[in-house]
Amino acid sequence: MTMKKHFIILSLTLLCFFNGLLAQVKMGNNPTVIGASSVLEIESTNKGVLFPRMTGAQMSAIASPVSGMYVYNTDSLCLCQYNGTAWRSMCGSGVGSPDRDWHVTGNAGTSATTNFIGTTDAVDFVTRTAGTERMRVLSGGNVGIGLANPLSSLSVLRSAAAPPATSGTATTAIGRFEAQNNVLDIGGFSAAPYGNWIQTSAASDLSFKSPLSLNPNGGNIGIGIQAPVSVLDILADATTGGAADNINLRAYGSANPALVFWSANGTLAAPSNLTNGAQPGSIATLGQVNGSMQLLNLIRPVYTGNGTTNKSEFQLLTSGIEHLRLDSIGRMMQAINTSVIPNGPMTSYHMYGDGTSGYQLLGTQNQPNPSEGPEIGFSRGGFYSGVGAAIQFIDYDAYSGGLAFLVHKGTRNGANGTYADNWPLDVVQAMTIENNGRIGIGTGDPTANLHIMAGAATVGNAPLKFTAGAASQTIKETGAVNYDGSDLTLSDATYA
Repeated sequence: MTMKKHFIILSLTLLCFFNGLLAQVKMGNNPTVIGASSVLEIESTNKGVLFPRMTGAQMSAIASPVSGMYVYNTDSLCLCQYNGTAWRSMCGSGVGSPDRDWHVTGNAGTSATTNFIGTTDAVDFVTRTAGTERMRVLSGGNVGIGLANPLSSLSVLRSAAAPPATSGTATTAIGRFEAQNNVLDIGGFSAAPYGNWIQTSAASDLSFKSPLSLNPNGGNIGIGIQAPVSVLDILADATTGGAADNINLRAYGSANPALVFWSANGTLAAPSNLTNGAQPGSIATLGQVNGSMQLLNLIRPVYTGNGTTNKSEFQLLTSGIEHLRLDSIGRMMQAINTSVIPNGPMTSYHMYGDGTSGYQLLGTQNQPNPSEGPEIGFSRGGFYSGVGAAIQFIDYDAYSGGLAFLVHKGTRNGANGTYADNWPLDVVQAMTIENNGRIGIGTGDPTANLHIMAGAATVGNAPLKFTAGAASQTIKETGAVNYDGSDLTLSDATYA
């Protein structure tokens, strides 16, 4: 054994001896100055520590590496540490690195299955800018932007609410969706009744008012309802009445608001003409009746043309039955206690159906029990709002009819100006026009072309009375009757 080898063995033996005595080793500069908490300290200003150098394959082939072992990986050009499970790159990048950190300049060779930014324990993940928290992902998955305790999958907080901006480019929205120059802003109001808003505009000029399309490809839209069953389904559930149940259309300035229905056969891309019987825009009201939803009222326009002519009629239903129809030339039919007949009105104003006033019409010898047809009533109102007079249709035998003129005598209740409404008890059938053309005054069964019922033997109760006219009738007029105050004369062609 050479002297040199003996010296090396002696030096190592002494080093181990003094290391055991001192439990601290200092190498390099200032060998007598060592940190109190260090076991081994290396100090130099012009030299470094050289770890074992090997390839990634050689590093991986080390048998039973100990936690805390370091080697230099010549493939990844990085110092690697064994953490008890796997080798971990200390510089976080390089080819062949078994593990790597995220770089602020980007990363390559990552796996979406195993690599991620986040936490592996039940701790929230926070992102900050300028030292201030901007976004938080709770350990349970909720994401909050601007708030630390999001209660939904995504919660966004803007510190100050404000109406949508009307000019410029600075938005007051909580959130924005943008496509090219089109923006959809969502925000909130800062004053009562508060609430939120949605506004579409142009990113370059917020004074521009863009259209907003909902389901442009089709699909039902619901307001206040989860499962809309029509193109627009609005539900007001458990409201207290009043304005809360209304649908308002407001307009100011020179605007003329209208509820407009457009209707055509075919499609938007290829519309075709309406066909006879089409109903291009009804307005219906339904109500819960007897345990089910039933039709109450309906305003129904009906197209009556042939596809090239502009013809339509208007129908009105009450209690689910058509009671009024206005045809294409303006004729109107009103049906009482029944539905409008299929062929519609046949006169300018056509009433059809039963009488409802309750008055029992006077019959004739041939038709003692006529049927009451529809009537037209008259009243002035004021302190008495009942029917004062009426004209009623008489149905004698289901295919011929007449007219009855009814007047209501009424009963005054003292001097307070009120009247007892005794209709139809105090009704007088003042005049009747029978189905054969005869006219009866005071009788419902005229037996002459003009039949006047006998009066009473008292002043003011004569069946027929003439008021005094000219002193004498000097012009011959066949069949003329004249009363000059003293004499009643009947003239023919030769006598007056």
